[in-house]
Amino acid sequence: MSQRGAVGTRRKGKVTIWLRRGALSAHVTAGGDYAGGMTNHDAVTYFEVLDSDECLNLLMSAELGRIAWQGEFGLSVVPVNFRYVDGQIVFHTKPGTTLSRLTDPAEVAFLVDDIDAEEALGWSVLVRGLTGPAPEGSQPASWLVDGRTAGIAIDPRTIDGRVVSGVRR
Repeated sequence: MSQRGAVGTRRKGKVTIWLRRGALSAHVTAGGDYAGGMTNHDAVTYFEVLDSDECLNLLMSAELGRIAWQGEFGLSVVPVNFRYVDGQIVFHTKPGTTLSRLTDPAEVAFLVDDIDAEEALGWSVLVRGLTGPAPEGSQPASWLVDGRTAGIAIDPRTIDGRVVSGVRR
């Protein structure tokens, strides 16, 4: 398997993790490529912090994330389709919903990830920031076509990421 389409790579011991748009690939680099299906004997396990460039590449490659905020009924976490545009995370929802209240400034967390439970391999990127209205003319990224016209933007304050390679037990 080639690195075509890779948005970042991590190398740890004999394993290279290719963080790809929509997929993860693990390859043993010594003795030729070996994709997936590692046995416990072959596995290299680690948990590593990603640098800011890798985090941004992964964030820009994702289409779906989860936003968390403190609302009137406590903490809420919901999935949203989004775009990363001009340094902001932008998504749309229906006007009048609880989520649409985030056009007013609010501290939020936003998570994107790609986890392959079968291979015990994955990454996650966590953004913390302040919400506000999306810029005029922002194109909705929603998979739904049901009047999601309330645009919300997150201005990132911090961005952190992790990559993990483990062993299923």
